[in-house]
Amino acid sequence: MVPNEQIAETYALCLKYGIGNEVKDIIGVISLKASTLERRITYFQELGCTKLLANILKPFMTGCEYSLQQFQDWNLLPADVDIAKNIFSVLNKPPPDVPCLDSLKKSNSIHTYRSICLEHYLKWRLEYTEKELSKLTAVIQKFRYFSIRSIEEVIDCLENELEFSKAKIKQANFLLRADATNIKQLLTTYKQVAGSDMKPLLIKNPKLLDVKADLIPARLEILKKHGVTESALKVYPTILLLSKETIESRLKEIQSIPELRGFLDHQRLLLLILYLRKAKDRLQFMKEHNVKSISLFTLSSSSVYFNRQLEEGLVRAKGTDLLQFLSKNTGASQASIHRSLQKNSMWLHAPFIHVVDTYFYLIERNYTNEDILNNVHVLLYKSSRVEQVLEKIESDESEKSNNWSPSQKLALCVYYIEKKFHFSGLGVLEDTPEQHLLTSDQVTKNQVLKEEGK
Repeated sequence: MVPNEQIAETYALCLKYGIGNEVKDIIGVISLKASTLERRITYFQELGCTKLLANILKPFMTGCEYSLQQFQDWNLLPADVDIAKNIFSVLNKPPPDVPCLDSLKKSNSIHTYRSICLEHYLKWRLEYTEKELSKLTAVIQKFRYFSIRSIEEVIDCLENELEFSKAKIKQANFLLRADATNIKQLLTTYKQVAGSDMKPLLIKNPKLLDVKADLIPARLEILKKHGVTESALKVYPTILLLSKETIESRLKEIQSIPELRGFLDHQRLLLLILYLRKAKDRLQFMKEHNVKSISLFTLSSSSVYFNRQLEEGLVRAKGTDLLQFLSKNTGASQASIHRSLQKNSMWLHAPFIHVVDTYFYLIERNYTNEDILNNVHVLLYKSSRVEQVLEKIESDESEKSNNWSPSQKLALCVYYIEKKFHFSGLGVLEDTPEQHLLTSDQVTKNQVLKEEGK
């Protein structure tokens, strides 16, 4: 059912432009949104129509196919109408010449007349070739129905506000359907909310020009709430193409998946949100093949890279995900955490999910970040095994008398786990079944510093 408010707006527009004298005359267009109706009215006004009939506005495509003769018979266009002159008169900067329409007959549709004029304008303004025009029409099927004035405004805005070249506009030809007013609002709104210029984001990803400016604040707010930085937005600006509801639902889904929740603080979180479905499919595949070393890069990489990894029989675990997670949650630098972890030569074999689970388990047990950092190797073991050893320490009468501090309990936990492995670090592998798609590449100091942006 059409909302009453929409009906009222559309009806007011009909009265404004004298479309129909009675309700029965406009019943066909009353279901249209006012913005849609106004675009259709503009189309015919640019041809020189001084009055309009409801039956040419809906169905719109049918109305455009009526002949010039029919428009004149209905007194919608004068007998001596110069369509090319009328169309170019609405432009601030019309082409120096007009196309010759003498070869057309009055039996041709008014849309045919208009299409020739529009093509003439684009050949002059953006130096379109016939081949490029054919491609444009194929990509945007309704392109020829756009207001020529709105097209000029968009081109002006792209050239003046964003400094787009003719070639760049043609390369991203969908831009011609954009709204110049919205582009200007995007630049203003983003700066008000984010405090910086959106221009670099729009230049890097023109698809953002399709986003309604009034939707930007809510999307930025939800991202800011989850700690997404402006630098991350500059790397993955397409996140703003997703609705606020989609962003929220995907964040909740990531939180609910044990293997993914550790990435909520990752600097590439936006990449995971964007490609969550692909990441989930790959995660399921890797779980089925008993792959514990799951990295965000592997989950979100290109199909070519991912398939090559599988063909070569390996999935690389460089440890950067783990370092980012711990740095974000403990406040310690990645470099210092790396120095501590590498004292156990097997640290890269600890599945990321084990590290995340054990960290949150200890936090829930009221261990502090300081306790954990002092004994960071405890995170390399599965939470269930850490829990088992800690319970033994806390219940053992001989241990109780020592009155160990929380930090000492964690140190003792690592001691007991590694004792039977002669403190070789192999205790990390006890809960990690054989993995057929797993290798580990050492993290170098340069890689750690690069990840931290130093």
